[in-house]
Amino acid sequence: MRIRLLSSLIFISIISSAQVTTTLVIEPQSTFSLRGVSNVNTFSCEIVEGFCGEELNVCFVENEDIIEFENTQFSVSVDEFDCRNRYITRDMKKALKQEAFPLMNFKLLSISRLEDNPLAEMLITISGKSNFYHLKYSMERIKENTYRLNLNSEFYMQDFDIEPPSALLGLIKVANTIEVDIELVISNK
Repeated sequence: MRIRLLSSLIFISIISSAQVTTTLVIEPQSTFSLRGVSNVNTFSCEIVEGFCGEELNVCFVENEDIIEFENTQFSVSVDEFDCRNRYITRDMKKALKQEAFPLMNFKLLSISRLEDNPLAEMLITISGKSNFYHLKYSMERIKENTYRLNLNSEFYMQDFDIEPPSALLGLIKVANTIEVDIELVISNK
């Protein structure tokens, strides 16, 4: 999708290299999901309607090939995860160290303008450990002043010092790779 759609998302006509600040609302129908596999089965953990109208302050500068963001971040509560199986949910929350780190934090740093490979650079903090990732993104207009932003990437649990969960004395083991999908429905405040 063309990056001009992102400019429409921000609802402001942008002059090159001018800093723009606005506030958006992350709508309740936004979702966050983790998908993974074990040596026995696949699993999915989701947060549905866990954003509850959270505000997202957006500050950015648009350059020729990239849009750079400053202090544009949101959080996801580990407690809101539902894996549709109470044991998997419990094990995933424990692996994510929910007690010590109840939030996963996502800070948007930049978005590339490459139409054939659109990437969003983010600083992601899970279980107290931060890593830089490039997430694929797409955006679509849902209605006037409302857009759906999809972000997707694969993470290695051990990048965040997370030991992949296991069960039944190690007979069932979760793979180190987790796919993360974030769907933010955002609108102008």
